[in-house]
Amino acid sequence: MNKEIINCNNTTTQNSYTFKRNPLVSIIVSIRNSAHLLHTCLESIIYQTYSNLEIILIDNWSMDSSLLVCQKFEKMDSRIKLYKDLFEAESDLKNFGIEVSTGDYITFMNGNDFISLNYIEYQLELMDKYNADITECAFIKIPEIVSAENLFIPPKQNTEKVYTYLPWQAIENLHSASQNTCLKTVVLWNKLFKRNLFDKIKFPESKNFEDEFTTYKLFRESYKIVSSNQILYAYVQVGSFKRKRLYDEHRLDILEAYENYLKFFKEMNCPYMLERAGKRYLRMMLMIRREISVFDIILDDKDNFIKSLDKRFISVYKYLNVLIEKYPYLSHTHPEHKQFYNKYKTYIQIINSFNKEYLQFPHNIARKNTC
Repeated sequence: MNKEIINCNNTTTQNSYTFKRNPLVSIIVSIRNSAHLLHTCLESIIYQTYSNLEIILIDNWSMDSSLLVCQKFEKMDSRIKLYKDLFEAESDLKNFGIEVSTGDYITFMNGNDFISLNYIEYQLELMDKYNADITECAFIKIPEIVSAENLFIPPKQNTEKVYTYLPWQAIENLHSASQNTCLKTVVLWNKLFKRNLFDKIKFPESKNFEDEFTTYKLFRESYKIVSSNQILYAYVQVGSFKRKRLYDEHRLDILEAYENYLKFFKEMNCPYMLERAGKRYLRMMLMIRREISVFDIILDDKDNFIKSLDKRFISVYKYLNVLIEKYPYLSHTHPEHKQFYNKYKTYIQIINSFNKEYLQFPHNIARKNTC
């Protein structure tokens, strides 16, 4: 692999920054049937410009040659610690990785992805310079069908922009109207964390979408979060070119995560964020509703789940309309948000058409002040 191709020119380069100390950084890599991409991933790690690394490779019972690739790299680099186990979900794998790690800082990676060669050094510089608890960088998406090592030529960077956030500001970004801002903020794999954040916070057991369950809690425990516009992480979209017909029940974990957001903002008595989180929840329910209606899926008690999902959708829809009547300052007063809510009325009519005998929701019904 051409190791220079993923080293962004306008960010920190080797030996350009002197750290006050030489902290150990643990890189926890989640691996599952990614042998064809794993070489690029691991080479981008072992050739980092910052060398004091603990590289934890966790193979989640891959059925391809991923384990053999890991064993090859383990022999090449003494910093690598290789584990193999069967984890029900990503949350369990990450909890295990944190448990066996010893670094002062922790970062997570997918075994399909790869990073710029100065990824760790640059994030440490931000951490040290701004006295932050969490740092994050920008990323680029790459289709699996394109050769990653040939494609990831970093776009020409603009002048470096670094933003500092207080915990509540970072949590607000999780529910930004910009999808790019939401994604950059919630994911774990573009961030560096101080280890002590995980002393109190663990990932939920047996859940996928562990970032949606946990990132806002990590923000809440932080003093300062720093975000850079530098593109240092390559996210490879595995399977993005295939239409899958089978449905993983862990796909539904995200609904529970979104419900946690609603509970959190209710407890915090924050109508503004409650409305924004509610809209994200509605979007996700609609997306899942369409998935399980259109495709052949494996899902226990599918019919009852669809009915339950429809009920939840209408309950949250009604609640948000009550909320925006009670608090006129909310964002729905802008024309684009009025249009947004009108679309939901159409979606509810679509939902009614799926279950004509089961559920009807007239839109002129008197609204109640409860969900």
